[in-house]
Amino acid sequence: MTRPARLRVGLLLAGILSANASYTVLIPFVPELERRVHMDGLGLALTFALFAAAKALFQPVGGVWSDRWQARSVAWVGLAVVALSVTWLAVATSQWEVLGARIAWGAGEGILTPALYHGATLLCSAHDIPDHRMMGWFGTASFSGFLLGPVVAGAGSSLGLTTLCVLGASVTALTAFGVFRAIPPDHPADEAVQQEQETPARGPDDARSPVQRHWMMLVLVFGVLDLVAGLTYSALEPTIPLYIASTGESAVAISSVFAVGLATFALVSTVLGRIAEKWSVETLVTVGLVAGTAGTAGLSLSNRQIPLMCCFVLIMTGQPSVYIAARKGVAALRSAGGRLGISFGVFGAVSDIGEVLGPLVGSGLYAHGGRQGFIWLAVVGMTLLTGVLGIYRKWSAAAQPVTA
Repeated sequence: MTRPARLRVGLLLAGILSANASYTVLIPFVPELERRVHMDGLGLALTFALFAAAKALFQPVGGVWSDRWQARSVAWVGLAVVALSVTWLAVATSQWEVLGARIAWGAGEGILTPALYHGATLLCSAHDIPDHRMMGWFGTASFSGFLLGPVVAGAGSSLGLTTLCVLGASVTALTAFGVFRAIPPDHPADEAVQQEQETPARGPDDARSPVQRHWMMLVLVFGVLDLVAGLTYSALEPTIPLYIASTGESAVAISSVFAVGLATFALVSTVLGRIAEKWSVETLVTVGLVAGTAGTAGLSLSNRQIPLMCCFVLIMTGQPSVYIAARKGVAALRSAGGRLGISFGVFGAVSDIGEVLGPLVGSGLYAHGGRQGFIWLAVVGMTLLTGVLGIYRKWSAAAQPVTA
């Protein structure tokens, strides 16, 4: 890879890292935010739920904009909205302002995400970078950002929430210009629209060609693949801390389990990005299925720190396989042409549902079954992934010209 290509990739990944770090840096300051604006439990729940809802709703919007205009411009707008929203949160003095800032923040993230994926695909095409390698780097940067946030929060805790938010917003604004520089210019979808207008009208029975139907079905299948992976992981976020705490372990033990797990995800993503060139989507998903099922079921064996950490590492070894498989699959839909933006927008909106359902599923299974709930979670994840994989085999065979 040439030096200009490395620079562009680095600038793009810096944008991903800064956006995710800005998100997780807030988590340790939730008590301070609660005291500042006198927010109750419902308000705190809405602070995170409305963010997730806004992000999911705005991902298709960002995808459409990315197709119609330059992906680089849409990514810049998304990061700018995130920076302004973080600044708004920093100076918020009421619950309504906090909720408004979080909704705007989620909307900015929603606009940003498909534009970044679209931009990454354009970068692959411009510099002959394999899609799977780029998506491996994407995963590494994404989870490194999640890890960096709490580290920054801990190191700068004496500065307080307001100062850290303003600093984070400044860094995000700077990375917006870097991302704009990194993503190659693209031709807007005007030519595609013009071609559609020039194409003779079809009858109601053949308004959409089989290729078009299969293309969108594959986007949805890849989105559901990522939904299942996200559901399985997010189901563990509220349950593992309770599971470990029942033994009297400290918060440090809980933090160490998640830190090692997230670091494993980042490392495995990088490794898979290098070695998975000849691995099919089916192979990647199967690896993730086996590792994830074994690790999740293994959690039921012990709630001590070390054995539990080993099982969580196994889970986070399998997660990148599904993560890369899903994004590699969407990026490979070259026949989508100018619609790559909406592909990633729909994919992201479907995928985010897993992060909403996961905590509910995990908490419910753990509340009713205790440690046996992890076995049921493993069965649910295995069943869903196996079913989606079967659907993928059917539709990928029917849409072979699309993915060739």
